[in-house]
Amino acid sequence: YQHDAERRLTQLVDAETRRHRDAEITASQRPGVPASRLLSQAARELLLAESSDWAFQIYQGTTVQYSTRRFESHIQRFNMIAEMLSEPPAVAGGLSLSSEQLALLEEIERRDNIFPEIEWRVYRS
Repeated sequence: YQHDAERRLTQLVDAETRRHRDAEITASQRPGVPASRLLSQAARELLLAESSDWAFQIYQGTTVQYSTRRFESHIQRFNMIAEMLSEPPAVAGGLSLSSEQLALLEEIERRDNIFPEIEWRVYRS
């Protein structure tokens, strides 16, 4: 799962980099949700899923259910964010999210807000 997520994040970052390069839009002209916000959270979820502790604990047979649940929840949240990045139309350089999608993003951000200065561009190919 995590290798698929890594490849998908690279594709999403590359697509956003192309969009950003093609559009000369200032931040004040962006009424939608900035893609960087979603990409940052997707990168957080991927890093949390990749934590060596989950695989190690599963392998060792300690806290298997908890570790499996945590790994799967980070991958699931990553996939939800990736879908948000893939589905909505761009709105003046931002993303047009439904109120439900925005509420979900905010909940995910509240739950996993580690690495506030994460740099999602490191996932460029």
